[in-house]
Amino acid sequence: LGFGHAPVTIEWFGGFEERFSQRFWEETLPLMKKEYINTNKVRIIYRNMPLRFIENDHLAAEAGECVFEQSRRKFWDFLDIMFERQSERDGMSEDDAYTIYKDYAHEVGADMNRYTLCMSEQRYVEEVDDDYKEGADRMNDRIGVPTFFINGEMFQGAQPYTEFKKVIESHMDDEQLNSIQMNRNKYNKFKYHKN
Repeated sequence: LGFGHAPVTIEWFGGFEERFSQRFWEETLPLMKKEYINTNKVRIIYRNMPLRFIENDHLAAEAGECVFEQSRRKFWDFLDIMFERQSERDGMSEDDAYTIYKDYAHEVGADMNRYTLCMSEQRYVEEVDDDYKEGADRMNDRIGVPTFFINGEMFQGAQPYTEFKKVIESHMDDEQLNSIQMNRNKYNKFKYHKN
């Protein structure tokens, strides 16, 4: 999510069924989008960190990967639905969760034949497990979600936006910001003035 050459990259290790990841999505991400992502200063990469003791968290991560396979934009729309409706899935059986994830994929415009095949093949089980293992290694086995790596610096928990802002600002400098502004001006020039 965001400009690929943003000076700050945030890797977000989280789980779709995990409450603190949902809190970050609801309380902090909208502010971050407004101030940093939409202004090309920050980009976010979502990584799977499904916790084994949270029902359907691994299955949800697989569903997200099957949507991402089709479109990055559809994935972020899927993520929004997953967190927006998280409380509706409390105590849901795996079969019911499988069905509702499929409904969400359809809602974001995923090709349902491709999505269904992807899920039935369990195409992303290993990739989800690899994300988890990488996250656990980088966290030195102090596993907690959400965990963020802001330009490589570990930052754990659904902390207030002001705390994220301090860390983000510490990773930016004037040269990078000037470069972003120049690129944005160049992009806007071509976007609005066709030759």
